[in-house]
Amino acid sequence: MKAFVLGNGESRQKLNVSPLSKHGFIYGCNGIYRDMRPDFLITVDPTMAKEIAKTDYIDRWQVYTPYTDLQKLHKNFVLFKSSARLCAGVTASLIAIEHGAKEVYLIGHDLGSSNGLINNIYKNSNNYKQAWEDDESFNVYTPHYLQLLKSHPHIDFIRVMGKQTFSVKDFKAFKNYKETKLDTFQKNFS
Repeated sequence: MKAFVLGNGESRQKLNVSPLSKHGFIYGCNGIYRDMRPDFLITVDPTMAKEIAKTDYIDRWQVYTPYTDLQKLHKNFVLFKSSARLCAGVTASLIAIEHGAKEVYLIGHDLGSSNGLINNIYKNSNNYKQAWEDDESFNVYTPHYLQLLKSHPHIDFIRVMGKQTFSVKDFKAFKNYKETKLDTFQKNFS
């Protein structure tokens, strides 16, 4: 089974995600619910969960979270147990693996920006940083992805590389990690 894990890095903006559903399941993170309905929505941010709880999204669809206290906000918050607090992209990948994914495509997992400022589709909106703030995602989230790659050697992780996507040298040491260009990915999954 293929899983498409959509992060909110700006490289995802140019991707038409509609054709992906005929190839596998779509997992989305945090604010993506504002623009589309992935097959599975994951939030690890309590403030984002509270935002989602105030919308009709939560009345219609389930939202995965690792926090037991968020389940008290609404019955459609589904608990995903995690031994550590991980970013939404890695948590979504773990849920996809739990659902049976053998190939996990990481799209919009940019892990930084060329100018050092926030690289996120939802910057300047509620529960997200402002465009002028420093992007610390490389230093904060890279260890989460390294842990994911190391702990799941039998799963293939394919990171879709847009112009804004940082290449991470340490990822390339893993046999279960590959990269593909955004254009190639779009041709293969159109």
